[in-house]
This record gives sequence, structure tokens and C-alpha cells, in this order.
Amino acid sequence: MLNIKLNITDDTFKKIAFSIALTNALIFIMSIAMKNDFTCFYIAIQFLDQFSLAEMYDADKYVKFMQNSVDDDEILYHWFYPPHYILQLYVFGFQFLSFAASKAIFIGTEYFLLIATLYIICKNKAHRVNIIFFIMATPLCLIALGISQNSFYSLSFLIIGLYCIDKKPILSGLCFALLTYKPQFAILIPIALLLTSNYRVFFYAALFFLLQVIASIVIFGIEPWVAFFQTTHNVWSLMHSNQMPVHIMSSHFSAFTSLNLSLEYTKILSLFSFLCIASIALYFWYTRKGDHLAKAILCAGICLGTPYIFHYDMIILIGSVVFYMGYNRFVITDREVIEMILFCIFYILILILSVLTSTSMLILASIIMFIYMVNKALNNPILVH
Repeated sequence: MLNIKLNITDDTFKKIAFSIALTNALIFIMSIAMKNDFTCFYIAIQFLDQFSLAEMYDADKYVKFMQNSVDDDEILYHWFYPPHYILQLYVFGFQFLSFAASKAIFIGTEYFLLIATLYIICKNKAHRVNIIFFIMATPLCLIALGISQNSFYSLSFLIIGLYCIDKKPILSGLCFALLTYKPQFAILIPIALLLTSNYRVFFYAALFFLLQVIASIVIFGIEPWVAFFQTTHNVWSLMHSNQMPVHIMSSHFSAFTSLNLSLEYTKILSLFSFLCIASIALYFWYTRKGDHLAKAILCAGICLGTPYIFHYDMIILIGSVVFYMGYNRFVITDREVIEMILFCIFYILILILSVLTSTSMLILASIIMFIYMVNKALNNPILVH
């Protein structure tokens, strides 16, 4: 047995906490000044001032518009989000604000949403602040903060949705419905809800999702949805032909793409991998009646099972960590702290290797987290919190 005593004093912890807070603040300030992934959200709103939403799914037209708007070829992306996500972006009022103000509001809101989520969920007041600082110091969070995507929203919606399943079905359903802007994350959730007879949550999630769809159709018409499904069909070809940065993706599809297999074989292997991962995650969800360890496995399964995920969205793995700590009443051992630190170091190493070798190795981190949580589930009893 590994028996490590960290013996961190209050003064030492304060210094560590200050360093973490300062690091996050510096990354936040620098990310606002830089043109990164948030730029595509801001430009999307500007695009709609001149063109229709359906035209946004025209890759040539949208990329040309981006080229005329920014000078950085690294952020020239196609628009793959479903039409109702525009409604969520409109809430922030980007059309009335400058780029810097829009970005500060968007990133600041999602950052503090995650902190608030962790603060509320962590019932152990003695360890609450320590756990928040520990999570926000992980490379998964720091990378997501620097890239300025919507990853913190995704993680917060997923954690709140899973946490509130039993006691607040309306809030849970709303969070799952909001998460559908990245539909690849929502594949396992409806099945899991039905398996454990959480019909009310399923109903509210479907209701809020349909309301978003209907609102988008009323405002923008049906054409954007037709264009969206046509564009989604092309994603596989874009990834397989290396027209997307596969080396910063963390999916089985991107990993199989690195093997230079045909598109058909890659799809078959990817589908088989998804079915295996989904079966394991849903088995534990059903047999453990959706307890915290089942939720930890489901989070890791969502991250590992999706064929389309980038390194910044691997922050979903933090959901696994949160629910595992929740299973233990947010009291973690020194050994578990060391294990999480080693995982973070491993993640950084494979991220560097992926970039240097231009291959998709990041999926190894998701595999390790998934196996780790499955092992914990096999060796711990079912607890209802």
C-alpha cells in the first residue's frame, strides 16, 4: 500500500492557492487578448448581420468571411454547431459588445459557473476550497481556459444535470437540454435516464430541447437544420482526410485515422469502440442505480465514447473526478491525490507527444480515466447519496 503524508500546512496551502489563482488570472487575461477559439463564436454573430444562418454551414462562404475578419489562419474553422446554439450565444449580447468585452463576459461567466457548481456540490466544507483549487489547477482546466472554448459550460451542465437527477428533475433536464449544443455528449444520457426510470428528467430534457429547436425554426427557418445535417455528414471525411487537427483530438475515430485505414474501416472500428464503451458505462449505470461512481464512469464514457472531441473538451473527465470525490464525501486520501497528479503529468506528456508526432494519442488519457473509475466501481459498494 502506498502511504504518503503530504503534510501541507495552512501557510503552504495559502501560497499554493495564491499561485493557482494567479496562474488562472494570467491565463484569463492573456486569453482575452489573444484570438483563439472564442473568435469563431463572436464572428458567427457578426456573420448573421450579413448572411442567413443556413449560409453559415456553407464552409467556403463562412471561412472566407472569417479570413476577412481575422488574420490568423489557425482559427479558420467550419461551423458545426446545431442551429439552436446561436440562440444561446445571442443571450450574451455579442452583437452589441466589442470583441474583448464579449470574450471577458463569455469566459468569465463559464469559469465562475464551474466554480459555483463545485462550491455547491461539495458538501464537505472543510475540504471545499482545497478541492476547488485542486481542480482549477489541473491542466485540463488551464488548457480549456487558455483556448477559450465553451468547455466550462459543457462540464458544468453535465455535472449539474447528473447531480440533480433525483432531487431536481426540471433543473437536471434543463442542463441536459442546454448541453445539446454538442450533441455528441448527449448520446448516452437519454439511454441512461431511461435505464434507471428517470422519466421526468428525460421528459424535461426533451421538452427544453424541443423548445430550443422550435424557437430556432421560428426565428431562422428550417433551412439551417437541413444544412446542419448535411454538414455533419461531412465531418467524418474532413477528419479522415486530415483537414482537421487530429493531433489535438481525443477520440477513437481520430486514433484510427492515424492508422491510415480507409474511411469505411475507420467508421466500423469507431462504431464498435463506441458500442463497447457505451455498454460498459451503461451496465454500471444500471447495476449501480446511477450512484456517484456510476456517474463518474458515465462522464469518462462520454469523453471516451464520442468520435468527435478535442483536447479542450477533455475537461469532461473532471466530471469523473468530481463524482468520485462525491462518492467519498469529498474526502480523498493522499494516495488518490498522488494518482491524480500523476494523471495530470501523463496528460501533459501525451499532449506534447501528440503535437510533436502529429498523431492522436490523447485518447490514452480518457482510457486510463475510464479504467480507473471502472476499477473503483468494481471494488466499492453501491452508495446512495
